[in-house]
Amino acid sequence: MHVLRSARRLVGAMVVLTLVWFADLGMILLSLYAVGIELPIAGAMLILFTVNLAILVPSTPAQVGALQLGALAALDLLYVPHEPALAFALLYHLAQIIPIIVIGLLLEVRLVLGRPEPAKPLESPG
Repeated sequence: MHVLRSARRLVGAMVVLTLVWFADLGMILLSLYAVGIELPIAGAMLILFTVNLAILVPSTPAQVGALQLGALAALDLLYVPHEPALAFALLYHLAQIIPIIVIGLLLEVRLVLGRPEPAKPLESPG
């Protein structure tokens, strides 16, 4: 709610939100292209809406199952055959979670591999 106190912050937040939604829409279009599904941008927007509606309520880690259900529901409405629809849903989900997992592991490599032993304090002569 702190963002609502300043018009500048609110506009900045809306700009960032819009850019994120366009990036997500681009990822949907690229994933559709990768599995050979040709849809207009309105179809990709429907997919984005139904996926976000499906993952609105937290259900499983990384929204496994819920995201695919939303994507399959939208693609079923658009009369896309089930096999390419499932391929899209899996590819789109992997394209979202794999980079996050890799970056998280790289940033927390000390936790994954174990922390090095702390250096022993030097003993003073005497």
